[in-house]
Amino acid sequence: MGYTSEVSLTIENAAFTELLKKAKIENADAFELIETAAIYQTDKFTTLHFDSVKWYEDYGDVRFIEDFMRSVPYVFKRIGESSDDTEELCGDVSDYGMYDCVYLIRSLDVENAGNRIILTEQEAA
Repeated sequence: MGYTSEVSLTIENAAFTELLKKAKIENADAFELIETAAIYQTDKFTTLHFDSVKWYEDYGDVRFIEDFMRSVPYVFKRIGESSDDTEELCGDVSDYGMYDCVYLIRSLDVENAGNRIILTEQEAA
């Protein structure tokens, strides 16, 4: 299994196009990783969102993407499995709208807490 993270990378649209071309030619594994992302675009920015990904810097596909992102303006956000494991990085960002594309938040998952009940007014009194 291994340790997984939720990761987002926001870059300019032109940089995203360049990343795709470069990955397709130079690193098939990185291209396949990119294909697993949910991809969102505005008129200026592209955000890659990876849910439950093994984001290890020593993996060749991850290293390729991280090396690329450091060559362009970027915002990178990662939430690990541990409650205190979060990371927010940005490089050369001049348009802070890029930073606002993704907000890092933590929440509680109550999916396994049982069935939700609603108290009636009589029960609550």
